[in-house]
Amino acid sequence: YGLETGNAEILKIIKKAISKKGINIKIKEVDSLLIPYIDSNQYNERYEKQKEYWQHHASLKSNSENSVYSKNLYQEVQRYAYEAALIAKDEPHDIIHCHDWMTYQAGIEAKRISGKPFVIHVHATEFDRTGNNPNPHIHGIEKLGMQEADHIMAVSQFTKNIIIKHYNIPADKITVVHNAVEFNENKFDKTETKLNDNDHIVLFLGRITIQKGPDYFLKAAKKVLEYKPDTKFVVAGSGDMEGYMIEQAAKMGIADKVLFTGFLKGKDIDKAYAMADLYVMPSISEPFGITPLGHNGHSGHVRPSPAAEMYPPTNMSEYKITRDVSARYFRIKLLYNEWT
Repeated sequence: YGLETGNAEILKIIKKAISKKGINIKIKEVDSLLIPYIDSNQYNERYEKQKEYWQHHASLKSNSENSVYSKNLYQEVQRYAYEAALIAKDEPHDIIHCHDWMTYQAGIEAKRISGKPFVIHVHATEFDRTGNNPNPHIHGIEKLGMQEADHIMAVSQFTKNIIIKHYNIPADKITVVHNAVEFNENKFDKTETKLNDNDHIVLFLGRITIQKGPDYFLKAAKKVLEYKPDTKFVVAGSGDMEGYMIEQAAKMGIADKVLFTGFLKGKDIDKAYAMADLYVMPSISEPFGITPLGHNGHSGHVRPSPAAEMYPPTNMSEYKITRDVSARYFRIKLLYNEWT
């Protein structure tokens, strides 16, 4: 995709790691409105904003009709695939490695041109992202990509099982490669980051989308506040449910207890972890669950969702949570007892 929303930073890390092995890497950017996890509505919003930009910059002598960008998400995915085929034709390469359904068609086209091995890395499926209500078109693209790939890497056994069950892919075509995190030296004094010395801070950090269960976080917040009114709930991240979450917090009468930070990166993420007494991951479907590993470098309790898979198994309390309503509500009585 384009070099934005963290992609540029990721590419810098990859380039640095590979250069240590004495290998040079060339990065060719494809100008596109595609970003990770984008849906049709979000794409349309980005396209409309781009149209406004063109309309206010007459010097560009361009308009939406002449734009390189496609008018909808699926057409843009096809255009991206066409651009990838052109790159595969001109640039020498050894392997084609794709992430996410939006790039699978690009990988297929690149393989058609060069004949090089094609592998895909599955971080989440359409079943994860939609709460088991997949978009048939996206599911079809995912299945085609998995069928055409020479091999598949899944971030967990949980994800591998979904690929086998819902996409009819042979188990021996899939290798589980668990995620990892690189800890940094960013350390913060917890007392300096607290909102209030008397407040207990509960943190949600991740994409604010149905897969991550942010609505459960609000329902839990409402119940916890009945026991511990001096608790603050911090929602760190962005996503398609952000507006809904803000409205719901107001409707539930807890807007003054729930703080929305927006998208965080770098040191701000470390600061959010440091300020939290409790980090909660209420995902309804979690292919791996990398954020608890990020939190593991900081003090405080972790309550992962029962949908999470972490490797190797850790001794973090409440890892083996039963899949019931009380688990969704963070074991409220246990939480109350710990803080009383």
